[in-house]
Amino acid sequence: MNNKKLYLKKESIEKFINSNDILKLPFLVELNKVYIPSRYREILKGHTLPVVGLAQMKNGLILSGSYGLLKIWEKNIDINSDNYSFFELLHTEVYNSHLIQCFIELEENTIAFSKGKQIIEAKIDKNGPIKYQELFQYQVAENSIESLTSINNNKNLVAGLYQKMYIYDRKNPSPIYTLQYHEFFIKKIISIPKLNLFCSSGTDHKIILYNEEKFEFFSVFNFEESHIVCLCNCNETDFCASTMGGKIWYFKWDEKINNHEQIGPINAHKNEIYGITQIKNGNIVSVSRDGTIKFWDIIKLVCTYKIEIGPNDHVIQLKDGRLCCASNNNMISIYNSLPPNINFDFFSLDN
Repeated sequence: MNNKKLYLKKESIEKFINSNDILKLPFLVELNKVYIPSRYREILKGHTLPVVGLAQMKNGLILSGSYGLLKIWEKNIDINSDNYSFFELLHTEVYNSHLIQCFIELEENTIAFSKGKQIIEAKIDKNGPIKYQELFQYQVAENSIESLTSINNNKNLVAGLYQKMYIYDRKNPSPIYTLQYHEFFIKKIISIPKLNLFCSSGTDHKIILYNEEKFEFFSVFNFEESHIVCLCNCNETDFCASTMGGKIWYFKWDEKINNHEQIGPINAHKNEIYGITQIKNGNIVSVSRDGTIKFWDIIKLVCTYKIEIGPNDHVIQLKDGRLCCASNNNMISIYNSLPPNINFDFFSLDN
C-alpha cells in the first residue's frame, strides 16, 4: 500500500515564482509528505491542560473540554474571498477538579457530556450573547466516564466506565439498566441507528455490539494484538476501529450473515490512534501520537494522503469542511485547506 506521491512540476515552479499565486499554495510537497505552512492553520488558544473532548454543534459552536474547563467557540471574521473564518472564545464554564469530555448533541442547542463521574445535560443558546444553562445531572458513583452516546432517537443515554455501561432514561438521574460484558476498561461507545445497534470497544481487545431496543448482547469481535481505542461511524451501517498498535479495522455490514464483516487491518500509524472520523467524501481521517494525519480510502484500504503536523488525539470535520484536531499539548488546530482540495493544475500525480 504505497502512498501516492505529489511533487511540483518544474514549469509550475517558474509560474509560481513569476506570479502572486505562490501565496495561494496551501501545501509544501515533498514526495509523499505534505507540510502545511502555519498561515494555513488556525490555532485556538485557551486551554492550559490537554484537551480531552472536542465536538461541533449543529449551530456551528465548537465545544472543547479539559481538566476543569468547558470552552465554547464561535466563528468570527471571514477572510476575504477564501471563505475561511477565525473562531473566538465566547464562554468558559469552570468545573473544578473534573475531566470534561465525551460531548454529544441531543436536540437543537442541547448537549450532554461527562464531568468526571457525572453526566451533565445542558442548553447553549447563541441568540445574542452565549447563554449556558445546566438542565440535568445524571449520577454515576463509581468511576469516571470514558465514553458517552445516545440511543433510541436520543431517548436514552449510554455511559461507559471501567467494565460497565449504564443506560439512562432522559431526565432520570439513576440508570435503568447495566451491561457488563467487558473485562477491562471501556474506551468508546457509538450508536448505529440504522441497524438499531450500539457498540463498545475496550482494553480487553473486544468490540461488542448490542441491540438498542432490548439492551441485549448482539455479537462480539475479539482481537489478539492490541487494545481497541477508538470507534467511528462509516456511512449508515458500517464502522471503523483503531488500536493502540496503530492499526485500523473496517467493519462492513453484511445482510447475508446479519452481522459485520471484519476487513483489515491497515497498518496505519507507528503509534496509538486515538482519533478517527469519516469526512464528507467518504474517506477516513486518522490522527496519532506519531505526528501524522492520514487520509484513507477505506474500501481499497489505501492511504491517499499523509500530513506531518505533530501529535494529535482528537479529530472532527467542521460544518464548513475543515478539519479540527486537538492534542495533549493543549492546542486545538483548524486546517484551512486540506486534501482533496489541492489544485492539481499545479501538481503532477505519480501512481
